[in-house]
Amino acid sequence: MVDARVLQTQAALTEAILELAAAKPVAQISVAEVARRAKINRATFYDHFTSPGELLASVATVELDAVRDLDHELRERGELSPTEITRSAVHSVVVMVDSHRAAFALALLDARDASLHRRLAAHLQQSCQYHVTTYVKDPVVRGKEAVVARFVAEGIIGGIESWLDTPSMSIDEATDSIMVAMPSWW
Repeated sequence: MVDARVLQTQAALTEAILELAAAKPVAQISVAEVARRAKINRATFYDHFTSPGELLASVATVELDAVRDLDHELRERGELSPTEITRSAVHSVVVMVDSHRAAFALALLDARDASLHRRLAAHLQQSCQYHVTTYVKDPVVRGKEAVVARFVAEGIIGGIESWLDTPSMSIDEATDSIMVAMPSWW
């Protein structure tokens, strides 16, 4: 069981980084600012994270873990087609980004700091690698799982960044655009 104080601190840190990152790029946010906003000291911050960028990435990681878990559950149940399950997962990722749109737009579109891009891509790559090795039966992919997983993960992140840079595009349009680029054997 997790200590209630730890959960309270994590909630305060999450709220603080989302507010701060919505106002300026995460690379310009100091640990002191996050700690002040979360009403904790810097040492407590460092007990949990090494940087504001890592904190922001952890917010996404928790939500991406839930998307990955649901994707696996739906595939194991076999009630939907693989394409429907993939669309659901992609849609959930786009919705997650949209729920923190101001913060993620500044962080993902910051040409000076690609740390959030790299962290999200790494998480998606791990999920895609598991997907490719577990569910993709196309022999063309065998032996190329790592390259394929990274290609798909970077494509999803690239699609999300393009969507963030296109304010008129809806969540469904972003999802559909990413799905068009997904390999047919996925």
